[in-house]
Amino acid sequence: LSPRLCDVLMAMDVMLCTASIFNLCAISVDRFVAVAMPLRYNRQGGSRRQLLLIGATWLLSAAVAAP
Repeated sequence: LSPRLCDVLMAMDVMLCTASIFNLCAISVDRFVAVAMPLRYNRQGGSRRQLLLIGATWLLSAAVAAP
């Protein structure tokens, strides 16, 4: 494979592994908040919060893999 393709594959590997770890952390934090503050958790906008967490996870993963 070309050196450029190897660099892209390495960056994708790092990004996907990091995204997996961040997703597990986001799920854990979300479940903790749901258990610790159940009444407040249900009143918050669920879909907007979930989209924000997913977007933040992928942006952070891309930032880690970029260098």
